[in-house]
Amino acid sequence: MATILVIDDEAVVREPISASLRAHGHQVTCAGDGPTAMKSLQANVPDLILLDLRMPTMDGLAVLRELRAAPATAAVPVLLLSAVTDKALVLQVAKLNIQGYILKSAFSLDELLERVRRITSPPPCRMRPTRPVRVRRRGKPRAISPLQPPRRARQEPHR
Repeated sequence: MATILVIDDEAVVREPISASLRAHGHQVTCAGDGPTAMKSLQANVPDLILLDLRMPTMDGLAVLRELRAAPATAAVPVLLLSAVTDKALVLQVAKLNIQGYILKSAFSLDELLERVRRITSPPPCRMRPTRPVRVRRRGKPRAISPLQPPRRARQEPHR
């Protein structure tokens, strides 16, 4: 499954989340603050980061800015899991390309696991024609794609 970095200063929140993610087959690394998370990211870039905004030493906004500034982590999906309800701060964070925001006071582990599954799952495969198909009508071949509806021949009005 996916490798996930959980960054939260509260062990009461961090540990149950990491245990649940591990139980569902994910490889989980935890960090209790921003500097520890940044050191962990130098060693291994995860598939997803769960990030709290309010932390001591280095808050989640500073962590997110550093993530987006570094080429190795600029495209890593980040899902915020925080108790912050300040609209101005949430809008500021949303501009840094996050995958979502979940309030700690109103979330369930099932909801979190579903969001993680949607973010880390590969997109569905779409079938595309490998080559055009030749169709012969009235002695004249023409190329069509199997995904396009066939063109209708013009009908002559009856006299």
